[in-house]
Amino acid sequence: RPSWGTSGKILGGINLMTDIDDRRLNGELEQVRDELAQCFAELDKAYWPPMSMPEVPIAPAFVVQGFISEGYAIASGEPGVGKTTVLAALALNACGLHRGPDMLDAPHRKVIFVTEAPEQVWTSLSAAAQYHGIDDPLEESINVIPTKRASPFDLQRLAAEAAQKTTPYELEGNYFDVLPWVIIDTVSATFSMEDENNNSEAAEFVASTREAFGEIPVLLVAHTAKAQGSRTARGASAFEGNTTGTYTFEKDDTVRYMKVGKCRHTQSFQYCTWTVEHVLTPTINKYGQKRQTEVAVAIPLFLSAKDWKEEAKREKSAQTAKKNQAKADALRRELERYMLHNPGRNGEVKGANVIWEIRDEFDNPFPSMAPFREL
Repeated sequence: RPSWGTSGKILGGINLMTDIDDRRLNGELEQVRDELAQCFAELDKAYWPPMSMPEVPIAPAFVVQGFISEGYAIASGEPGVGKTTVLAALALNACGLHRGPDMLDAPHRKVIFVTEAPEQVWTSLSAAAQYHGIDDPLEESINVIPTKRASPFDLQRLAAEAAQKTTPYELEGNYFDVLPWVIIDTVSATFSMEDENNNSEAAEFVASTREAFGEIPVLLVAHTAKAQGSRTARGASAFEGNTTGTYTFEKDDTVRYMKVGKCRHTQSFQYCTWTVEHVLTPTINKYGQKRQTEVAVAIPLFLSAKDWKEEAKREKSAQTAKKNQAKADALRRELERYMLHNPGRNGEVKGANVIWEIRDEFDNPFPSMAPFREL
């Protein structure tokens, strides 16, 4: 193991030098020199082995096909943007319980959701299962774990437990054990660090946990920095610098979306937006009172960069039309109110006859601005 390599060299060197002293007395120094050279040549091979060129280029493996690849990634967003609700939908996608029509096929895997809001996650998952008609037991595919302040050693234990929760997958006679997806929501609630803004401490923490999880895909969830308009994860830059991918949760006037940032692989989709459906879900509070609670369910839509631009143009046009309609409505009300209080002055009021033009314009979903200018 790399972490033991240095001490192994030292101990091996001590034993070897002791053996050299014994052999020198017997006149075997030349043989010892050759053995020493061979020893270090083997060490060099062990530490820096070359990778053979594959016959076919290796494609990235995905957790959420075409959008989130395997690796150690981080997603950041401001509070209230919908991170937990959307991640619940993506968890259903990763474990194969629900996939939209635009999603490519990917091996199913278990999901380990470490969260500071376990009740909210289970409620979101239950509502989503109700909305999509999922009858499979959710607990067989998704483990929701209440988070706690954890040291690197605690996270190593989590990694060891996660490594046991594999899912068998077969393709063309080849069998694989698919590792689970670990979501840690949030970094500040889970990583036990004295100062999350200390770059050195954060780098050491992230490096140790990343090594512990190894090939297990992990998504860290973080709040954005407090600076106005910031889209980076709160805390030291090491959080983003030591990960294989970054994602941001963002929102415009009417649209909320998740965007791919830094990534080692080319994604089929660079954006994930979502619509929200509200589902009346049977719930019970801690006092045993049963309620019908309206729960938000995110319906993800994955888009390429090109499709996103086209969608943004359509959305902008729709918003412009909506604003124009509101202005036209306000003007119509003002004109009608004026004519109601001045019934005998219709022919004298400049622009009063324009009200008929405005009414004609309302047959068009994009009203002309000419009546406004004339008034």
